[in-house]
Amino acid sequence: MRLFLLITLIFSFISVELTHAQSYLEVERTGVSEEANASRAKKEILDTVIREVSEEQILKLVGEKSFNSNRTVVENEILNKSGKYIVFFKTKDFRYQQGVYSQSVYLKLDMKSLQSVLLKSGLLYDQKEKPVILPFLKVADRSRSKSFAWWTTEATQKKGLEKLDLSSLAKSFEKVVSKELKEAGAYLVPALQSEYVNLVPEKLRKNRLSAREKVELAKIFDGNLYMVGELNLMGAGRLIEETKMTVYLSLVSIENEKVIAELSRKFKSNDSGSTHLEKSEIEKFVSEAVKDLKAQLEQAWQKGAFGSKSIRLAFKGNFSYKEIEKLKELLSGNVRLVKTLRERLFEPGKVSFEVDMNGTAQDIFEFLKERSPLELHELKVSELSIDSLVIEKTPKPNL
Repeated sequence: MRLFLLITLIFSFISVELTHAQSYLEVERTGVSEEANASRAKKEILDTVIREVSEEQILKLVGEKSFNSNRTVVENEILNKSGKYIVFFKTKDFRYQQGVYSQSVYLKLDMKSLQSVLLKSGLLYDQKEKPVILPFLKVADRSRSKSFAWWTTEATQKKGLEKLDLSSLAKSFEKVVSKELKEAGAYLVPALQSEYVNLVPEKLRKNRLSAREKVELAKIFDGNLYMVGELNLMGAGRLIEETKMTVYLSLVSIENEKVIAELSRKFKSNDSGSTHLEKSEIEKFVSEAVKDLKAQLEQAWQKGAFGSKSIRLAFKGNFSYKEIEKLKELLSGNVRLVKTLRERLFEPGKVSFEVDMNGTAQDIFEFLKERSPLELHELKVSELSIDSLVIEKTPKPNL
């Protein structure tokens, strides 16, 4: 019974009041301790209540998945700095009864400060600014050299494959994409549905837009992302299993013009005699492709990778597979510095990654020097620039 009491808090009174105007959370609860020393018992009860209340609120803000996968960060960056968001505490009714100390603890938390601490630690990205995406979606009938793009002067009702109007198909394309991304909390500007071509400046009503021009147009529609999308219909094939349709989609942040999600898919048909693709067939194909893009968007959003910088990181030299895996695990665990880590190229004597991060390439090396499982004298920088870092493993010196 005593052991149970030692590891469990007994709540005799819980009072929670959140003042929305000031974003304060007030909590009062009672904890117990079997510590023999009264001073140590008081401290243990206070620390335990602070931990319990903090973890409850962090869990609500970041979600169970993020909380469980970042326990080390929660411990070191949040709980150990609770003074940044607990603005007041008071203890009372300290008692000793039947070999157990009990005490009531009152806490006042500044929830805005807690959110700020979580943001700085990389566990919480500001959810007030949802993804607003301006789509540059184009549909093309390659067999007849016809295309439709909503922002161009030439955006007229053109006939494509039999029974398919390209402008109508483009609207379906936009609807399917919008529906899928809405599930991720993103808003796709209904450019086609609302005929926003009339809002596009004359100088931007052209088929080929530069990245800078796309950013300019996205800002007009208050977007923080833009999407490049191409749906290509290849026409009837002569060979069985010939590609009949392709789709390419990418999401780009207007803040740093960085691609945060990207995919390319091909649709093949076993019906070599088909002269056209059914609209339902096309919509199903696009919907399945966008699901993958949605997953990439959600991951980037949760990790706060939108405003981060991207660098190329390479490990050069005689690294073993186990050493590379340890370095990857170490980098991925530092959510304050590294947002995402993607493998790009494996070649003899060199492994390359793309890293979305807050900070500089030098910060990556300094972090690895401090925390690397390898011996320090084995690592050195062989290349360093604003967007590139190559770390070389050198042979151990002969003793």
